[in-house]
Amino acid sequence: MNTALQLQTATGHIKESHWSQEKRVSTLLLDRLILNSAKREGWEVA
Repeated sequence: MNTALQLQTATGHIKESHWSQEKRVSTLLLDRLILNSAKREGWEVA
């Protein structure tokens, strides 16, 4: 019983971590796109 609960918790954690990684990667890509387009438009980039 306890082992099954631990496995379920571990699986949930792995899913959450994977989702977090995907989100972080997409955020980085979005930031890069915004930065590149800002430079292309000649905006001041801090």
